[in-house]
Amino acid sequence: MKKIISNVIVSILYLTAFLLILIGIISYVNNETPSIFNRYFLVVQSNSMEPTLQVGDIVIVEPNNQYVKDDVISFKMNINNVDVIVTHRIYDVIDINGEINYITKGDNLYITGPDDWVLTKKDILGLVKHKIPFLGIIYNYIVIQKHLYLLFIPLILGFLYLGYNQVLKMYKLTKEDINKNDK
Repeated sequence: MKKIISNVIVSILYLTAFLLILIGIISYVNNETPSIFNRYFLVVQSNSMEPTLQVGDIVIVEPNNQYVKDDVISFKMNINNVDVIVTHRIYDVIDINGEINYITKGDNLYITGPDDWVLTKKDILGLVKHKIPFLGIIYNYIVIQKHLYLLFIPLILGFLYLGYNQVLKMYKLTKEDINKNDK
């Protein structure tokens, strides 16, 4: 029974890793933000949110109806004519002409003041709900740096593991049959 549970868990882990990387590749090729069930999976690329978020962490971002001061959010920005996604903390919520706007700031102690931009709700992808430490380093290496061949290593190892178990089972059954015939 333990082996069955172990095989199921290993299979689920391989499948989950493969699907996450596949979604990342498809999103990268199509120049989209990776999402599953309206949740975004983003890799932290800078140290602006340290110590809360480290470079290489994956953050899971969910859209929300309301954002308040101190929420950590991810939002789309155009910086130097490049579209980027930034993850910062809401520093202040202000009202401009009856519309709620947000001022953000990174948590890094070396960043002295709030960001130069003012956000509206339509700029915000969502609220950071979870983080997976350092898994994004692997994603960056495989997808961004185009080492896609590494995707096949977990699959090959998984098939080798499953194949080894099958050969071992057949060997044990054959050995049992020989022992039965000898008696």
